Amino acid sequence: VVMYEAEKTILEIMEYFKDNKNLSNINGIAFRENNKIVINEKQEYISDLDSIPFPAYHLLEPNFTAYPGIHRGEQIYGLKMPNAVIMASRGCPHRCIFCSNGKIKKRQRDPVKIVDEIEFCYKKIHAKSIQFYDDEFIGTSPAQNKWVEEICDEIIKRGLNKLDYFVQGRCSSFINLQTLQKMHDAGFKWIWWGVESGSQKVLDLMKKDTTVADIENSFKLAKQAKIKSLMFIIIGIPGETKKDVLKTGKLIEKIKPDQVRFHIITPFPGSAIWDTLKAKDQIEDYNFLHYNTRFSAVHHTDEMTKQEIEEIYNMMILRYESDKKNLIKVFFKSFLSLKEFKKLPFRIKKIFKHIPQWIKMKSI
Repeated sequence: VVMYEAEKTILEIMEYFKDNKNLSNINGIAFRENNKIVINEKQEYISDLDSIPFPAYHLLEPNFTAYPGIHRGEQIYGLKMPNAVIMASRGCPHRCIFCSNGKIKKRQRDPVKIVDEIEFCYKKIHAKSIQFYDDEFIGTSPAQNKWVEEICDEIIKRGLNKLDYFVQGRCSSFINLQTLQKMHDAGFKWIWWGVESGSQKVLDLMKKDTTVADIENSFKLAKQAKIKSLMFIIIGIPGETKKDVLKTGKLIEKIKPDQVRFHIITPFPGSAIWDTLKAKDQIEDYNFLHYNTRFSAVHHTDEMTKQEIEEIYNMMILRYESDKKNLIKVFFKSFLSLKEFKKLPFRIKKIFKHIPQWIKMKSI
């Protein structure tokens, strides 16, 4: 098993197979030897990201255009396809309790070399949109804003602002209109914001180091810059009550993001919440195939049972994530074939199950 950043480690493994070297000398791996698990020392993080060559796109079979990129990018987000994925930076300096990566020093590539890769993707593999897969592309510091603006200037200078770009961002006091407007001019269409909750108490429990005011301001500025915003929300953190979830709903109603995505907080090994829930014997499922964040809870808290977490999660999806036009479309779709008609009772039951639950929560 290769752990953490793999580029250097992979090369050393290749050398092992070539020259039959000793596995114990390779940092950053775990392996089985004499029926025992051996975990070697951690590999050092790559400090100079510009030393890593471009991905070997020419090895893709049959060719790049066969790879759709982001899931339903064209249908859901209105992005031009095909899509390419780029990492402009690595690491996150923050301490969220649900993150299994931990606090990692932020490292950034040279803006010119980042745009070199964008240009390569555009000219050689005919990409029409770019997803920056950085942990936090924007929102960590004023220095990062300057770096983002340099990337945007280089994109505009080369005429690559005809491509669509989307990134992940952090709601913080560092978000400013000037940087967002520059991003819009460079072709940035979406920012996916890690909001997580509309309750300040829950944000503090998560150690998000952000405020509800930061969230509101970030979305307001993105809207002014004509960049669309997706809001990520997490349900089921220890300490979160139904009243806190209601506050999240009220924040969504106030901000009116372009899209919302809900997840169930999942105690991945290596995260602080794993240690907390395990110490309190509140993890109910240790089958990691079930650790998916989108379908089921694997834990309970002092405030909510596993079933309650899942019910509130599904209710919030129906209330805020589901597009009303799509719900109507699905309803009418039920009459187009016998197969779809058989699903109608389930769909009606799902709606009428969660509406009373929402009304009950609002009375808390």
